[in-house]
Amino acid sequence: MPVELLLDARVVLGEGPAWDAANGRLYWLDIHAGNLHIFHPADGRDTCLPLGEAVGCAAPCKDGKIILALRSGFAILDPGLALSQQS
Repeated sequence: MPVELLLDARVVLGEGPAWDAANGRLYWLDIHAGNLHIFHPADGRDTCLPLGEAVGCAAPCKDGKIILALRSGFAILDPGLALSQQS
């Protein structure tokens, strides 16, 4: 099976992929930089949300939010709100 590069992210430690089937996007982490990435395979867009601290994992919730394991503890993120504040 041929392998195809979808995103040349150039991060130090990119890990923790979590597929959000309801929204058709992939969450993944730049752990040391403390960034949550939201990759949209339909158009190849990757959005980076800085979290301000190291992040260990992210998982989509049924309500559309994302639960995060951060260095300081657990957190819930509303990606819609975070993305609108980033613009």
